[in-house]
Amino acid sequence: MKQSTLFIDKAISAANSYWKAYSKVPFLVAMEKGTLSQDAFRDYIVQDSLYLRAYLKCFGYAVAKSRTLREMQLFYEALGYVSDGENKTRLAYLEEFGLSDADIDEMTLKPVGKAYAEFLLTTAKQGTVEDIVMVTMPCLMGYYDVFTTLVERSPHLAHGYYAPMVADYTSSRYAAYIESWRQEVERLCAGLDNERQAALIDLFVEASRHELAFWKMLL
Repeated sequence: MKQSTLFIDKAISAANSYWKAYSKVPFLVAMEKGTLSQDAFRDYIVQDSLYLRAYLKCFGYAVAKSRTLREMQLFYEALGYVSDGENKTRLAYLEEFGLSDADIDEMTLKPVGKAYAEFLLTTAKQGTVEDIVMVTMPCLMGYYDVFTTLVERSPHLAHGYYAPMVADYTSSRYAAYIESWRQEVERLCAGLDNERQAALIDLFVEASRHELAFWKMLL
């Protein structure tokens, strides 16, 4: 098989040790085995809802820092996709636990999640459009990698209690969205010099480390 030369694949390869560990964390293994407690899943939904607020702000910064109309449209679409595309399922789980987004607004991230959010927002405030893209991709693309891996291992996850969430991240629509971002990363980053590319890969690796830490903190 011909090795990919896409810049995003080079970044994923650099972060491979973190990516390979995602689906092996206790929280996801317990979900897979059907032993995850409702309290643990509730905690995940709360923490993820809080994290998404910071994540969405990153795309807001990207809109403001865009250099062309095309870039503005790209990041505006991303903001809407993340906010609306995943929101229906998340809100349904929150409602089941007797919570709303207004309740989440009064809650706080755990230290690990807070460190991740602060890393994203600091990068978004101080960095460029390319920097923002590279720190947000481990979450966006990582969820597809995580849940497709889990379903391949345990097809039963596509049914039952977690099915709505699993479907969000394994659907053909999400796969197409991930592929579109692979091409956008290539467009934005492939022509940069080696030093700049290396710095962007470092950001991607650091974001991947935070992503793994977030999964690990849940159980």
